[in-house]
Amino acid sequence: MIRSSPNSSFIWIKYMAFFLSLNEVEKARSMAERALKTINIREKSEKQNVWVAYFNLENEYESPLEDAVVKIFQRALQFLFSNYMLRASS
Repeated sequence: MIRSSPNSSFIWIKYMAFFLSLNEVEKARSMAERALKTINIREKSEKQNVWVAYFNLENEYESPLEDAVVKIFQRALQFLFSNYMLRASS
């Protein structure tokens, strides 16, 4: 499925949920990272959906909670800020 629609956050998030249902948190994280690397930079809303899912994953499963959530949040902010700067310079 991913090969036919690599820019679909819906499919990536479904795979993340599948791994979480198997209690495979690391595989779900890996899937989130792959999604962020694979989804085309122009598909901003699709990437944002993955960031939200990744943030929720860390919020639910990471220990110590604060460290992981802060790291993911900082990375997501960098992504969002870089998109804002690209729009402002256009």
